[in-house]
Amino acid sequence: METPLFKWLDSWLVQFQKSAVRNFLVNIPKRPKRALVMFVDFCLLSFALWFSFSLRYNTFYIPSNLPFIGILLIAPISGVITFFFMGIYKTVTRFMVYSDILKLHLAILLSVIIWGLLSYMVNSYEVIPRSVLLSYMFFALFALRSVRWLIAFLFKNPETQGNLEKVTQKEILIYGAGVTGIQLAEKLSKQGRYVIRGFIDDNPTLWKRRVSTYKINSPDYIPTLLETTNIEEVILAMPSATIAERKRILHFLESYPLAVQTLPALEDILSGRVSVGNLRYVGVDDLLGRDPVSPNRKLFDEVILGQNIMIIGAGGSIGSELSRQIFREYPKKIVLFDVSESSLYLIEQEILAYRVKLSKKSPEFREAYQNIEIVSVIGSVLDKDRMRLKLGQHGIHTIFHAAAYKHVPLVELNPMIGILNNVWGTKIVADLALETGVERFVLISTDKAVRPTNVMGATKRLAEMYLQALSKKNQKTGQTIFTMVRFGNVLDSSGSVVQKFRQQILEGGPVTVTDPKIVRFFMSIPEAAELVIQAGAMAKGGEVYILDMGQPVKILDLATTMIRLMGCEVRNEGNPDGDIKMEFTGLRPGEKLYEELLIKKTSKRTKHPRIQKNKEPFLEMEELSVQMGELETIIRNNDIRGLYKTLERLVDGYVPSKEIKEMFREEPM
Repeated sequence: METPLFKWLDSWLVQFQKSAVRNFLVNIPKRPKRALVMFVDFCLLSFALWFSFSLRYNTFYIPSNLPFIGILLIAPISGVITFFFMGIYKTVTRFMVYSDILKLHLAILLSVIIWGLLSYMVNSYEVIPRSVLLSYMFFALFALRSVRWLIAFLFKNPETQGNLEKVTQKEILIYGAGVTGIQLAEKLSKQGRYVIRGFIDDNPTLWKRRVSTYKINSPDYIPTLLETTNIEEVILAMPSATIAERKRILHFLESYPLAVQTLPALEDILSGRVSVGNLRYVGVDDLLGRDPVSPNRKLFDEVILGQNIMIIGAGGSIGSELSRQIFREYPKKIVLFDVSESSLYLIEQEILAYRVKLSKKSPEFREAYQNIEIVSVIGSVLDKDRMRLKLGQHGIHTIFHAAAYKHVPLVELNPMIGILNNVWGTKIVADLALETGVERFVLISTDKAVRPTNVMGATKRLAEMYLQALSKKNQKTGQTIFTMVRFGNVLDSSGSVVQKFRQQILEGGPVTVTDPKIVRFFMSIPEAAELVIQAGAMAKGGEVYILDMGQPVKILDLATTMIRLMGCEVRNEGNPDGDIKMEFTGLRPGEKLYEELLIKKTSKRTKHPRIQKNKEPFLEMEELSVQMGELETIIRNNDIRGLYKTLERLVDGYVPSKEIKEMFREEPM
């Protein structure tokens, strides 16, 4: 129940936050503000010293002579000087945390010792009682901490102080009591949006100990904390933990009604791209990702170092990650090619900003990265003249072709443009690569190309077949190496099921899954791009490289896990009070319950444990050219039936669904 005093204080705080006085004090320039704090400290130390003498002699103390006044003044002066050299005045007073308070304690202790030694060395007028030294230290500490607490209370985060009852915000636990966890606790405590209820750590030697003012507990103590507090979130502060360790912890936390946030990866923190305070909610990459295998640096150098590289589809999920990784490996020139102006602009700006950041590390980095030429080209793979111009103009050594229409339902509804972009676009670029003397052409393919049940998969397999035939036709000259890299879904790519689930959860559901039995392979975008580069470097011509995708993932389990990790519960018959409902919508046209990576189970190992290669059947160029000529006529005539019949004949295993046959029976597309 609110008291009149509480109401008055709350009202006064609201007015103070809006006052010109507060704005003036907050916006004082740094040096005058620091001088003001030093003056206040001098006054507080002087008062603490006078009060100590008055308490000792039980009277209103007045120094006995002028020289002794000088001895007494050494105390606040030495205190302020000590504070200055210990960095106390570099701290923003309204954002002080435990480590800053500890430093203040040490500074006061050191200043008292310095003053005591100096006074005994030069003082011949009056003996300073030892009790005064102790009480001076205590009162100085009390006065300085109290004033700093008051400043923090009045000036920190005005948006959290409009109502005293709202000062305490979200209650959280930090999982990981290491250096990073402590830094995070300090950073969050400055923001005023969190109340930290302690640390959780797997190390038994830390249990029941304290970090700052926070207690460290075992993971098994979480149920007790849930009963005694209103904890809503756990923040995983273990950026150096292996993915296996993170998976174990996340699966453990999944059983509790807690949202889970995590810090960025250690390499991102060390590189300066993000800081300790850049929290994010746990994603499926934290659960489905895996510990990376160290890349073969020789393979990277062979295909990138000092060369001119073109990434086609540079604005897409895989293309943009290829662009990032290739830029880091010191190419001579990197050409970013995309049909989407906005996507191209975003990746260009990201790489330019990244170059600036890397250049600040050292003069060597600055020279190396500033010399890399970055070229952005807007264009279509179907524009043969423009593509020929750009390949010749930039003297391209290697092409990574990641441009394709990839969304199965959309390509099913737009089969003609899917064929043009995915097959003819690849054909045009491959032919021009041969014509202009490009050394290496790497096609980004998909597991949907294996015995496809949809047009998208069929187009990717047909593009693979063309490169295989072209490679064999030109194997004697060896002028251009053509190869393909095939893999499954990548985590959190544009338009992926992960993004769809996340959006549906944020909107309160329902989360839609096509079939409870559907499974898919998943891989992180960075790992996929890294393996694509290495596979491309290993190629001799005509191989299909297959990336090891790990174990397939049940999409139903993926959706359930995402719901729980975002702090919600699944609503079903067993839990009618849950937050998010799940619905099964049925397989879409062209969709399979499971995907494959190999047409024939004859793959061979390579230099990399997660890359296999395979020789797969294809038509010779002479026969394939005839078939593609017929396909070109079909496209020109908008012959949908002819399109499906030709794809059935050309692509092993492709059978269009009954729904698609019915849908396009009378509808030209």
